[in-house]
Amino acid sequence: DVNWVTADVYQIDEWKDLLEDHSIVINLIGIVQENPEKGVTFKKVITGAAKTIASPMNGESGYHYIYVSTNLHNSSTHEQYRRAKKEAEDYLLSQVFKTSIVRPSMMYGRGKDGTTERAQAILAKINPNSPSWCNRPIAVENVARTIGTIVADNTKQMIFENGDIL
Repeated sequence: DVNWVTADVYQIDEWKDLLEDHSIVINLIGIVQENPEKGVTFKKVITGAAKTIASPMNGESGYHYIYVSTNLHNSSTHEQYRRAKKEAEDYLLSQVFKTSIVRPSMMYGRGKDGTTERAQAILAKINPNSPSWCNRPIAVENVARTIGTIVADNTKQMIFENGDIL
């Protein structure tokens, strides 16, 4: 029962209309590279979008905001990116509505060109018993399955680290 919608991420009125008929939002918005000349920054796209989407929910406890963040301890990810994700998380967790945070590391899978090959090369070099295993690449399907479980089970757990992803 997923309803995919198209909206201007930064138009609060569009989110107000969309949220009239929905109680769960899954935010998958992100960028991997900034383009400041075009106004595309981690802070604007990641933090700004998260806050705009949440704006119509403020003060309401009946919503569930599921936010796909990132593994905040993975130093191979750009620091500004991790900072923007953490700022969005902190904002969402301070609201009255229910928030679930999913923190995968690099995601790979169909539709993400070249990621499967890159992930397989990384996975071949990591020992599952090593500390770096918690930063291993994770299949997009596993992230989707975890989100489905969060919705279906109405879990109380708020933060799902890479190791919690099914």
